[in-house]
Amino acid sequence: MKKALSLLLLFTLNVTSIAQERVIGVAFERYSVIAGGWWLNQRCKFLTGEEEKAFTKNVTLVNVSFATTMENPAMVLSIQQSGKKVSEGEKYMSCPAVAKEIITYAASAANQWSSETRKTVLEAATRLPGAPINVARKAF
Repeated sequence: MKKALSLLLLFTLNVTSIAQERVIGVAFERYSVIAGGWWLNQRCKFLTGEEEKAFTKNVTLVNVSFATTMENPAMVLSIQQSGKKVSEGEKYMSCPAVAKEIITYAASAANQWSSETRKTVLEAATRLPGAPINVARKAF
């Protein structure tokens, strides 16, 4: 019985580790699209005015939240620089329609990630001693 429990625990830890690696991989992929899209928009200016301000605000929150949760925050800077390098490539020099699609997707992904982060922070704030009960509900 003890051996079976040990094997089950080992299997569970391995599955958890694999699941965590997948989540981190998806986060890196999602972040690279956001960073690349932001750099593309800096060059191509498909988003302007309020859309551009919202995108930049969301990217800023994503940058901070991602960098502070990663074991190696330098990786976030590396991804940003890779996104910049790709956006400066010949493929995107003329700001083709695919660049606009990437920017639109990146802005949407940044908005979603930013909203998820805000929601998580506000929900955590409701659990602090003395916090108003409805603080998270009022924000959304």
